[in-house]
Amino acid sequence: MYLMKRFLFLLLTGILIHAAVYSQEECRRVFREEHTTWSFPGRDLKAVVSIPPGSGPFPVVMAIHGEGFTSGNRNRFDSSMHQHFLDMEIAFISVEYRLVQNGGKHPEAIRDCIHNIYWIKDHALDFHIDPERFAVMGSSAGAYLAMIVGLTCSDTLYQPDYGPYQGKTTTVSSVISNAAMYDWKAIERGEAYIGKYRDDIKASAVYLAPMTTTKAFLLLGGEDDTDWSPAASARMMHRRLNAAGAHSELYLREKTDHTGLYRMEQGYVRWAFRMIDPFLEKYLR
Repeated sequence: MYLMKRFLFLLLTGILIHAAVYSQEECRRVFREEHTTWSFPGRDLKAVVSIPPGSGPFPVVMAIHGEGFTSGNRNRFDSSMHQHFLDMEIAFISVEYRLVQNGGKHPEAIRDCIHNIYWIKDHALDFHIDPERFAVMGSSAGAYLAMIVGLTCSDTLYQPDYGPYQGKTTTVSSVISNAAMYDWKAIERGEAYIGKYRDDIKASAVYLAPMTTTKAFLLLGGEDDTDWSPAASARMMHRRLNAAGAHSELYLREKTDHTGLYRMEQGYVRWAFRMIDPFLEKYLR
């Protein structure tokens, strides 16, 4: 009888310990923690940081939200998006930039995004990430910012002119661009952000392609997107990146307009991740 009780006690203890460890592991797998990356008068820039379980160091994807430069924030990417990257053992960090109404007109939003790269790399030990395996991802306005960041972060053109990272340059491994504004001259939208810079070639990704040191770009979008990311502009971007010596992949989905990458259950997002996952395996591992 004693042995039976002892056995049951040990079995129950083992189950409870396993459950506690499992619970901690599950909490870790959906770990989301908010941080402030920079503060302006009346406006904080925040980030949501999700880190896989384990000691790492993990590759990292910095995600930049869209919404036309006038709305959206770090929470635009839902938990399913965070979880997908955690399942791939990739850290996922969604960041913010100043919106137009908060002083985020061109090129200030770019400066904010490059500042966020420095901030993330500065916390590499805290977040168990590898700063050398760093990808930038965005949709729409966020894709435009991701593209410009990938093209110029190793140059002084759009480096932050505030805070502790002035006068520095940095690098990223790859860029995932979904429905970006590649050529401002080809679209009529976004006036609130671009303003007088529409005809400035330094504002359009297609003209900055020759200066890139980023080695790989994945370009996604809809074949029927005429307002923000025309297919002709995406194809021009693809050609210019390859001509500059970078690796560029272009996929445009038929019968698809302007759309984003925010929730994994959406049909377009599932389609896009058939290209995103192998791209990251090749250029972020």
